[in-house]
Amino acid sequence: MNLANAIAASEVPLKKTNKLLDTTWDNLKKTIGWQFSSSVIHGFMGSIQQAIGYAQDLNKSLTDIRIVTGASKE
Repeated sequence: MNLANAIAASEVPLKKTNKLLDTTWDNLKKTIGWQFSSSVIHGFMGSIQQAIGYAQDLNKSLTDIRIVTGASKE
């Protein structure tokens, strides 16, 4: 009888622990999702910044060539 009472008494804490673990797992999955999304966005933004920098460097190089060769803006 004591064993049955002990098992019944432990059922409620086990349910609470299970709910806590489920909540923690859900939060962990959401965090991983946000981290992945953040990495993708930052990677995309880095690529855009790199492309802009490349275009600016190309523009400067072409301007320097035009100045050196004495070509007009026409």
